[in-house]
Amino acid sequence: MDAILHRQLRQQVHRAAREVTLALNAGDLATCQAALARAELDLQLVTAELQVAMPEASLSMAPLDDIDLKGRALRLRAESLAAELFARRPSTMRRTAARRIMLYLLAAASLLVGSMVVGEFRRWNSPEGLLVTYYQDADLTRPVWHSYALDLLAEPNERPLPRRFGKGDFSSRWTGWLQVPQTADYTLRCQSEDGLRLYLDDRCVLDNWRDQPWTNSLRTVQLPLTAGLHPLKVEHYARHTRTAALCIQWGGGGIPTNTLLAAPYLRKHP
Repeated sequence: MDAILHRQLRQQVHRAAREVTLALNAGDLATCQAALARAELDLQLVTAELQVAMPEASLSMAPLDDIDLKGRALRLRAESLAAELFARRPSTMRRTAARRIMLYLLAAASLLVGSMVVGEFRRWNSPEGLLVTYYQDADLTRPVWHSYALDLLAEPNERPLPRRFGKGDFSSRWTGWLQVPQTADYTLRCQSEDGLRLYLDDRCVLDNWRDQPWTNSLRTVQLPLTAGLHPLKVEHYARHTRTAALCIQWGGGGIPTNTLLAAPYLRKHP
C-alpha cells in the first residue's frame, strides 16, 4: 500500500467516525439513519480495500435505542480499522514519523538544555550567594572544582564533588560578603563534620579545624557587627570521605535565633 492510498483510507475512516458522532447527536430519525448509512458505506469501502472481515449491519431500524446500538458498533469498527491502518503504514510514513519524533525530542531537549544553561548563567551572575572552591586534599591546595552556594549548608552525606575525583580527603573555601542589616550583637552557630574556620573582616573569629564527628562539632561565637557589608570566608575540610557536612546559623539585630546564614544576606561581590 502506498502512502497516498493509505492517507485516503485513513481520511475515510475519520469521516465515518464523524458521521457516527453526528448521528448519535442528531435530533430526528431521518438524519440519524442518513449519517449512519454514510458512515457504514465508508467503512465498507475501507474494509474491502484492506480485505478484512466486517459483520453486516442493517439500516432498516426505527427505534432510537437500536440506532444507538448500531452507532456504537460502527464506532468500534472505525476504531478497529484505524488500528489496522496504523499497523499497515508504508515504510516511508514510518520513517517520516520516526524523523518527526526525533525532531520533537531534539527540540524538547534543546529547550531544556537551553533553559538550564540560561538559569545557571543567571545564578552565576546573581549578586547573591557565595563562591565556592573545592580542593582535592584537606589542605586547600589543589583546587578541582568551582561552584556557588546560596546558603552555608551542606547536609550530611551530600556529595559535593563528581565521582571521577575518587575517594579521599577534600576541602572547600566559601568566599563572599555578609550583609548585616543593622548594628547589633550577633551570635553565629557553626557545626561541621571535621574542620571548619570562619573569617569575618579578614579575621578568624572561629577556629574549629580538627577531625571530629558532626555530633560533637557545635561551636558558637558572639560578635558586635555594624550595619553594612563585611568580608566573609569559610573554610572546611573532610578527611577520608567524600561527604560534606557543615551548617552556619546566626541571629541578632532583628534576625531570629538559629536562622540559616543564606541569601539575601550573602553576596558574591560588595
